[in-house]
Amino acid sequence: MKITTRKSLKASYSTHDMSVANYNVTGDNLEIKFNPGLIKITPPCDIVDGYVELENVDWDCSYAYIINLESRDWDFTGKKYRLDDFIEKFNGRKFNILDECHGTNILKLSGYLSEGDKVNECMVEVVYMGELKYYTEK
Repeated sequence: MKITTRKSLKASYSTHDMSVANYNVTGDNLEIKFNPGLIKITPPCDIVDGYVELENVDWDCSYAYIINLESRDWDFTGKKYRLDDFIEKFNGRKFNILDECHGTNILKLSGYLSEGDKVNECMVEVVYMGELKYYTEK
């Protein structure tokens, strides 16, 4: 039997526990800036000023989901947005990232989106056909 192993995607930086400061769209590229920055996950680990750029975003396949918990019975409602519509409506709102997931040409960020005193679960899925680049000061 032939065994094929998919190589692990090893990022040098993490956005876990960071907050999205803003999104910047230039053509089909998307920059995501974080507050206070990115976590360098190779020793010596540190928080560095920087942002992520995703090239050639597939806007037709990229979405954001906002999930409202309605009760203690775990019922919920929510709304699905095209990512470009989500960015237009929610850019600058506080999005605290609890988890990030990298796949083949996809980045998923999940956490909590704050709207005034209301907090909802949020997941952002970015499908891109180019590179994912980390820009850092150091």
